[in-house]
Amino acid sequence: MESAKDVLVRSLEAEGDSERARGQQHYFKNQMRFLGLRLGQARQIVDQHPEVWKGKGRNEVLDLAESLMADRVFEHQVAAVHLVQKVKSSLQMEDLPRFVRWLQDHVDNWAEADEVANHILDHF
Repeated sequence: MESAKDVLVRSLEAEGDSERARGQQHYFKNQMRFLGLRLGQARQIVDQHPEVWKGKGRNEVLDLAESLMADRVFEHQVAAVHLVQKVKSSLQMEDLPRFVRWLQDHVDNWAEADEVANHILDHF
């Protein structure tokens, strides 16, 4: 049986646009890998797979999101942030250090920082 992460990764990668990905890589010039999806496409893929988050506990969703965040693939990180938004109403102050760690360990450009700050940290 395919894991929740495998479902999302397979779906994200299937929609990638290699030409757009090359342009993104050239623009950002960092170690991040790009699949060439638009932000809305990555979020829509998460929405199309409610089985990976719906009915799951906060920590299970946050662990999945953290695993995607660590991949160093931009669209995986967008999906990770969108997953957190699915459980945002249940976030607690004890979750804040996890997101600070994301910023320290996994974020190295403004686009990633915007995703985390505007869609997660604004809750706190």
